[in-house]
Amino acid sequence: MSHTKEPWSYGEDNDGWYVEKDGVQIAHGLSEQDARRIVACVNACAGMDDPEGKLSEMRHMITDMHIRAINAEKNLDSYKDAAEYNKRRAEDAEKKRDDLLAALVNSRNCLESANEMGDGPIVDTIWYGPAETLFDYMDSVIFGFNGQPEKTLEIETTIPAIVFYPAGSLGEEVAP
Repeated sequence: MSHTKEPWSYGEDNDGWYVEKDGVQIAHGLSEQDARRIVACVNACAGMDDPEGKLSEMRHMITDMHIRAINAEKNLDSYKDAAEYNKRRAEDAEKKRDDLLAALVNSRNCLESANEMGDGPIVDTIWYGPAETLFDYMDSVIFGFNGQPEKTLEIETTIPAIVFYPAGSLGEEVAP
């Protein structure tokens, strides 16, 4: 089926609005809105063999893209939620690691204080682990976490003093 080639235009005369091509009226007696719409549609479809099929295909593509955009937005929200959840988990894990490291440093300092007491209850050489001594092992773990050379870790610790004296060494009476 052939049709009048584009571009079409529209105008107004005594009978109302019309659509025309090269001065030849194609439709007349129209409202201005109808004339504008007809011309816009015909000119937009210039060069299409099957404008109805092409427009239908484009509608389906637009609908598909709209659905994909909605799904992408939903996925983005779930990715954001997962990222926030993982961030909180990482922060919790870092806090736990820092707490454990502080506990290890505190334990090491307490043991060292006890070891430095003349006849203290701790003997550093009693250790059957991968390091030479218990303190060496604890130091390697402590400084391995922080990536700092030995003996430079600066963590303030409060060491509760628990001192044991042999019964009677302070002059008190001891029951036999």
